[in-house]
Amino acid sequence: MSADCDGLCRPCTCPFPPTTPRQPLRAAQTRRWHREAQSELDDLAEFHDINPKAVKL
Repeated sequence: MSADCDGLCRPCTCPFPPTTPRQPLRAAQTRRWHREAQSELDDLAEFHDINPKAVKL
């Protein structure tokens, strides 16, 4: 199997073509976005001298 094979060509001659990467589950992606947004809010609250626990999504 070639190191540059992505398994997407039609006449793929690789014995075991790599599988395409799976997309993250929507729920997992939503949780990640929520964590990132909360982290940004906490940073902004700290920057503006606001209690971070008072800031919620």
